[in-house]
Amino acid sequence: MSSRPLLLESVMKLSALAGIAWFAAQVWQTYLRTGDAVLLLLLAGEILTLSLVLLAKPTATRSFAPASLAVIAALSFYFVWVHLEPGTALVPPAVSAVVMGAGIVWQMYAKLWLGRCFGILPACRGIVVGGPYRLVRHPIYLGYFLTHAGFLLGHCSAFNLAAFAVYYVLKLCRIHYEERLLSAHPRYRRYQAEVKYRLIPFII
Repeated sequence: MSSRPLLLESVMKLSALAGIAWFAAQVWQTYLRTGDAVLLLLLAGEILTLSLVLLAKPTATRSFAPASLAVIAALSFYFVWVHLEPGTALVPPAVSAVVMGAGIVWQMYAKLWLGRCFGILPACRGIVVGGPYRLVRHPIYLGYFLTHAGFLLGHCSAFNLAAFAVYYVLKLCRIHYEERLLSAHPRYRRYQAEVKYRLIPFII
C-alpha cells in the first residue's frame, strides 16, 4: 500500500475522530441543559460508526476521486449543521425515542454484520450479501434514515429539515460512488440484480 493513500485515509480518520469528539461534547452539554435522553441515542449510533471506521480492514481498492472525497467530507461533518436544542415536537418524546432506537439497533445490526468491511472511503473490503443486506443494499444507511427521522420527529425545524435533506442528497451521491466501485465485481452485480432497492424497501 503506497504511503500517500495511507496518509490521506489516516488524515480523514483523524478528522472524523475530532468531529465525533466535538459532537459528543455538544450532545452531552445539550443533554445536561435539557435532559433530553433522545440525544444520547443519537450519540450511541455515532460512536459505533467511529469505532468501526477506526477498525476498518485495510484494502487497496479504495476510491480517492476528488468528488467522492468532497461528498464524504461533507457527510462526515453533517452534524455541525444540526440543531440539537428542542424544536417542534411532532410526536410524543417516547415515539421519537422508539423510532430512533429502532434505527440505531438496525444500523448496529447491519454494521456488526459488515464488521471490518465498514470504512469511511468507498472501497471493496469484501462483498457482503446476507443478513440485513438481503433487504436493501445499504441497510446501514436505512438505519441512519430511521434514526434521523426519529430525531426530526422530536426536534423538527426548518433548519434541521434542510440539513437532513442536503445530507440525504449527499448520501445518494455516496451510494453512487460505492456502487460504481463495487460493481466492478461480478458477484456484486449479481447481488444488485437480486436486491433491487438501495436504501428504503419498495421506494428507492
